[in-house]
Amino acid sequence: MHTHDSTDAAHGRSWLLFIAVAGCMTLATLGANLPSPIYPIYQADFGLSSLMISIAFAAYALALIPALIVAGSLSDAIGRRPVLIGSLIAGALGSVLMCLAGGLSLLVAGRALQGIAVGAASGAAAGALRETHPHADDRHAAQISSAAMVGGGAIGPLLAGFLVEFLPWPRQLSYLVQLGLLVMIAAIILTAYRPVTERAPWRVQLSKVPREILPRFMTATLAAALAWAVTALFMALVPSLMGEAFNIHNAVLTGGMVTVILGASAAMQFIANGWDPHRIQVWGLPAVVVGLILLLIAQGTVSVILLIASALVAGLGQGLVLLGATKTVNLSAPTRIVGSVTSAYFTGVYLGIGVPVMGVGLLAMKIGLVTAVEWFAGFTIAGCAVVLVWLQRRPDARPRQFSA
Repeated sequence: MHTHDSTDAAHGRSWLLFIAVAGCMTLATLGANLPSPIYPIYQADFGLSSLMISIAFAAYALALIPALIVAGSLSDAIGRRPVLIGSLIAGALGSVLMCLAGGLSLLVAGRALQGIAVGAASGAAAGALRETHPHADDRHAAQISSAAMVGGGAIGPLLAGFLVEFLPWPRQLSYLVQLGLLVMIAAIILTAYRPVTERAPWRVQLSKVPREILPRFMTATLAAALAWAVTALFMALVPSLMGEAFNIHNAVLTGGMVTVILGASAAMQFIANGWDPHRIQVWGLPAVVVGLILLLIAQGTVSVILLIASALVAGLGQGLVLLGATKTVNLSAPTRIVGSVTSAYFTGVYLGIGVPVMGVGLLAMKIGLVTAVEWFAGFTIAGCAVVLVWLQRRPDARPRQFSA
């Protein structure tokens, strides 16, 4: 009886730790997406232009990428726990700066720290979830890794929207709530995460992708980057578009629009668990294209219903693409260097967040936001078509699992 109880207790701790590791990733992306419905308040209170808001948003992606490059290989070398704790610390500091911000400089610094938090978590969490899964189920761990990232992003803007509309301290309260959760997750990881003895040497490098998986890696990365580019548009600029083209200024509604696309993505990733990673990418890319087309029609007709539909359809497509691409990379990568390969993958994916948003922001200065979104949609639809053809014609784009 005593042995049975001990086994049950150990199993419970394993699930608690696994959930805490997933929570680290969730809180990182939650914190990074809290500002979406708060951006209009920053603009009004600090006198910031749309370009300045785009700069603050882009600071997140620019800081995230080097963090990914370092964190993945570093977690392979020194273990996942120190890198996860570093992510939690960066997220906490970023939230503190966002609370204290009185202008663009602290907003940029806070967003940069949020990017570092997500980069460190993205680089280490995939390997950590594989190490801590109670049943050593790599496929389930890969699904949770992807869903935790998108799920946190879906919760963040809706949570912030409600706090902004109905409770005091609209610029601070959302970050204070996140800080409390970060402390709880850090306590669990510090006390329950046992280091894994097998380590890889640490070398900071731009990429560590074995040649035999490179075609699958490149195709998956391009597909996920395109899907995330559409999501980034909704996160950063659709709230402004809602005010400019639809005359909607409610924080719950603007935050809710971001939640629709990210929530649909997270839900689809749970629904599609166990489906073929290659096939769901082939299904997801056309859905992303349809979502963009609906967005363009919504702009032209000023239809809120079509705007919501565009977010929903694009989110479903993004969920399929992200799940399929992330599973392809995680299952193809050798276990010993999965952190490095995952970091290289997320580096490409997050370029799909920062670069298009800055491009649309710069275009909007010259031709207006509505027209800039139309140009973005055209380029993204063309990119999706190219990747879709590649997925259908190249058999080496399908995942093949490595064990060493």
